Amino acid sequence: LDAWFTMNHEDRLLQIDARLSAMQKGLSGIPDIEPRIVSRDRFWGESLHLAVGSSRGYKAADLAKQLDEGSPRIWVNTEGDDTVVINAHTLYGGEAQEIVQRLRQILGA
Repeated sequence: LDAWFTMNHEDRLLQIDARLSAMQKGLSGIPDIEPRIVSRDRFWGESLHLAVGSSRGYKAADLAKQLDEGSPRIWVNTEGDDTVVINAHTLYGGEAQEIVQRLRQILGA
């Protein structure tokens, strides 16, 4: 608790924003994939939503399952049938780039 109450939360949130922006940029340009950063009223932070177009032939849950079954495991959420939700609040170092690389590999980009 001491660490939480004494840390610079503005810097912490800026780091999260930077990770989300880097992931969005790294996933841009993939056909039929739309990465966008989304803010929620019920949650204090932002997340990256990855809309998977129907031409991909699978649903967001399929993509989430492939990420979960890989090594290292990457846990994401889904929203509806077509959106993968990625949170960056607990990522460190190059983990955001690992997620981008894995997604690009799965998506054939």
